[in-house]
Amino acid sequence: MNSTNESPASRAGEAHEEGKARKALIEKRNLISSVFVAMLLGIAFQEMLNPVRDSVRVSGLRPVTAFLALSFFFTSIRFFIGNQLHLLSDSSEHVRGDLWLYDFLIIVTQSIFICFLGGVSSEEVNRTARVNFYDLLIVLYLVDIFWVLSQALLGKMIKAWRRSSPPWPWAILNAALLAGTLIIRLSFGDIFGFWSLAALMALNIVGFLIDIILLDQYHIV
Repeated sequence: MNSTNESPASRAGEAHEEGKARKALIEKRNLISSVFVAMLLGIAFQEMLNPVRDSVRVSGLRPVTAFLALSFFFTSIRFFIGNQLHLLSDSSEHVRGDLWLYDFLIIVTQSIFICFLGGVSSEEVNRTARVNFYDLLIVLYLVDIFWVLSQALLGKMIKAWRRSSPPWPWAILNAALLAGTLIIRLSFGDIFGFWSLAALMALNIVGFLIDIILLDQYHIV
């Protein structure tokens, strides 16, 4: 029978089945993203606790240790909240599978860098590390800026990958934080001294407040 002669009941049945399949797909995506984000968040905080614990055990709780730990805390929470809400948002739930996978892989990459960032959350580790807290923080910002720019660029190159609105506020905020981090790194002789780490902590707290409270990309506050 020609599709134009299908009964309303038949079309309704097909639409119902498509809706069920779509709902099942969304549930699978949400489960995958939630499990991975939660797992990597737990690993990141465990990586942070190890050097902080060792530093406190040997030298006591010093301000520089608290500054680094808080810098990690506000940065990691900001990224994990934003990334998880992005993957669970309506716009991400209804995109093509390859586009969702691209976002997911970028977010997993960011989360892995945050895990490494947690591992250098004490002054003692950074004094001897080949790749220190500043290095990893800069790379994290660059990956996020690249992600937003690539969304816009790929959307122009591939029609099926066109998005209604790439998260430009995130790119702008992280570009500003990147500039601030570089200024701190270049302005202080000892980048792991009291004032440099205090400035870094303040910068990341401001970034957290702007992102979560002022921008509030997914309206959670």
